[in-house]
Amino acid sequence: MKLSKKKGVSPIVATILMFTLILAAIGVSLVYMFPSIIQFKDNSYNNSVRLYFSALDSNIQNLLVNPPPQAISFDYYQEDGSLYFDNSKVVYFTLYDTASSFSKSIIAENLTRLVHKSTNVEDFEEGEHRYLKGPEDQDYLFINGSTKLYNDITVINETRTIFDPAYLYMSLYYRYCIDIDYRVVGTEEIFTIDIIHVSINTNSDFGVENTTKSIPLEIEFSGTEKISLEPIAFNSDLIGKANIYGEHHSLEEEQAVYVPVNTNYSFHYLYVNIIKINININIVG
Repeated sequence: MKLSKKKGVSPIVATILMFTLILAAIGVSLVYMFPSIIQFKDNSYNNSVRLYFSALDSNIQNLLVNPPPQAISFDYYQEDGSLYFDNSKVVYFTLYDTASSFSKSIIAENLTRLVHKSTNVEDFEEGEHRYLKGPEDQDYLFINGSTKLYNDITVINETRTIFDPAYLYMSLYYRYCIDIDYRVVGTEEIFTIDIIHVSINTNSDFGVENTTKSIPLEIEFSGTEKISLEPIAFNSDLIGKANIYGEHHSLEEEQAVYVPVNTNYSFHYLYVNIIKINININIVG
């Protein structure tokens, strides 16, 4: 009886080969999966920031429509990055006569925003810009204590700038609401435009960087201001534009209104009221 001279693979060598193959398979998988893992992580973190901003907005709305109390507490949490106030964006609201007889500047002021700066940017391309409107209809406390209903006022703005591509900036601010009323008195037609804005402010040095803890905030409703401009007489259709300009004077957003002339009436007047609802947000503790 002849014995086979073939020798089997050593168990140790077999184990090393299997281990090597497993590591190679894991390595190949990670090469293809790692970008997806990073994107999933960044998307999850960005969604968390959006949810906290939405929750902060809901608390501001509750404060406005259910006073008192005049102040409430809110805990904001961020894993990394920084949270700060910014007023670098500028809002202009200008009226133009379609017959080019005049243009009138109504508002020229800085837009106040609460900004989160994050390194979680994988779901954004450099220079990309998105915004998310508020999640629900919102009642705003009006000048006389009554309320008016507006839709989708809150904006969560998200930008990965081409000038600072390593970061994603998310900001919470409020649109300028434009409410138009029309009435006729004898031979006069009268338009009234209410420009309503929730302004976010802070009374202290506001800024938190690279924190992994909850940030205690106090939100305070500090009153409503109303400025009534002198009546504007006009004979041609009017166009109003509210434009938001960012860095390097780039146009980021535009809202427009149209005030037509009815030639059946002899006189045409426009009344403009600027109504600012002031909210203070401060870090406590």
